[in-house]
Amino acid sequence: MTLAPQVTSAAEALGPELQSVLISPARRIAVINGESVALGGKIGEATLVRVTESEAVLKQGSDMRVLKLYPSVEKTPSRPLAAKEPKGAKGESQR
Repeated sequence: MTLAPQVTSAAEALGPELQSVLISPARRIAVINGESVALGGKIGEATLVRVTESEAVLKQGSDMRVLKLYPSVEKTPSRPLAAKEPKGAKGESQR
């Protein structure tokens, strides 16, 4: 007896991927692996519990999984711009 090989898609092998979000006053939707999931809806065994502009959070049992819209981009706070010094302020005398 020969068993057929189990075929899984690349998306299944890598796990859920957040592709887009829709946020309006009336609803929040995440597109995960090509499927639109409303807040509180299920994808597989997981429930969508939060949707923001850049991420979606899935909960399965006690496990939480954060899906980032741009997983390779890391936000860091910017430094305030230095105030411009007037010309000649670096110890130069103006005559």
